[in-house]
Order: sequence, then structure tokens, then C-alpha cells
Amino acid sequence: MTTCSAGSGAPPSDRDTPRLPRPAPARHLHPDHRHPLEPPRPRLPRQRRPCFALYRRLRARPDSHLVGTQKTLPADEVAEALQRVIDALARRHANTSDLVLLGIANGGVAVCQRVAAGLARALGRDVPHGVVNVAFHRDDLGRNPIPRVAHPTEIPVDLDDATVVLVDDVIFSGRTVRAAMEEVFANGRPAAIELAVLVDRGNRRLPIAPDCAGIVLETTPEQKVEVRLDNENPSRDTITISQPA
Repeated sequence: MTTCSAGSGAPPSDRDTPRLPRPAPARHLHPDHRHPLEPPRPRLPRQRRPCFALYRRLRARPDSHLVGTQKTLPADEVAEALQRVIDALARRHANTSDLVLLGIANGGVAVCQRVAAGLARALGRDVPHGVVNVAFHRDDLGRNPIPRVAHPTEIPVDLDDATVVLVDDVIFSGRTVRAAMEEVFANGRPAAIELAVLVDRGNRRLPIAPDCAGIVLETTPEQKVEVRLDNENPSRDTITISQPA
């Protein structure tokens, strides 16, 4: 029996050889899956609200030199704001067959008449329009009396399963719109209710927002926004933002 002394150069036994980890098996990917990471998706263009006609944002903050003053928008700017509301509704309701516009008395009546006429021209068909009186649904009857001169509720069509667009001149706290919806539901069960306003002056007190607005104003609760429309002579149309003295 032969023995090998230490340092003789004899090969070590298999037990003394450290074992290395086996390499991972090669991945055979399908030609369509050579990139395991999904490629980034293309960025879609930012979508705008389908029926929000933003005209411009006017700042009407009550600085010291503005107290007791007012700003008036002329008839041409009022006409542009009305047209933006009409265009937005025309795009949204091009194929809506059961559309009806209801102006909120009193300020929304003239706006509704003007919008209904423009929408009829844009769509090429008559658009029924009427009036909703919110006097008996207001939550401030104890503090503010009902106006003596008020348009009664006039609804020209059956509201069941109809698409109702409430139209008003100015949206402020949202309480008038809430009362208008109660009056609508008292006369039927529409499929949908939308809101179109000529002026959105902010300072909301209820979670209500217009679907269409011609002009957006940044105002304070103390300021007053007044819309005057003359359907017989539109050149006299004005929107006035005033700051009390």
C-alpha cells in the first residue's frame, strides 16, 4: 500500500473540494416575451370636463382701493359666455332626445330662454324649456319672505325619464339649486339632472357644482354679482360685480 506524504503534490480527494452553487438554468423566452418588463404605456392627452365651458377667471378680491367700487362686463363678453354654455350643451346632448331646460326663477328664466334658443339653432330641433319656482322649497323662509313677483312653475313636458338641465344666472351657495331639484322631483322622476349657469362665483355652502359655466369668478361672500339680460335688446346685457361700501 502506497502512501503520499504532505506536500507531495498528490490531488486532493473529492471530499476536500468545495462545491460551487449550480448556475441557474438559462431562460428560453418566447420571441414575443424577450422583455419581461411591460413597456410604458403612452400618455393620453388630458381630458377636459365634457360640459364645462370655462370662459375666464376674474379676480374680484376686496382690496382697500376696490371697496365701494364695481366692475361691469359688457354685452359682448356676456354674449361670449352664453355661447360657451350653448356650445357645451350642444356637444353633450347632440343625441339626447328627451332633453328639457328649466330656468330657475327668477334670475334663471331669461338665461334659460336665451340658451334654449341658441341650443335649438345648434341642434336643428326645438328644445322644450320651462320654469321652476323654488319659493316653497327654500330653507330661509323664516328670514326672507317670498318675492311678490315670481314666475310660477311651468313644465312643458313629462319629466319622467327625461334629461333635465337646470339653468340659472349665478350659482353662489348652492341652496337655490337644491331647492330647484326638490321642485323638479315634486313634478316627476327624471333620468338625470344637470346644471348650467352663466356665472359661477364660488363660495359654495353645499356640495353642488355646475356642469356648464360661462364665467368663473373669484369673489368674497360680501360681494354682489348681478346679471341683467334684455332678450329684446341683447346689447344692454351686463354682468356687474360690486363691493359694498
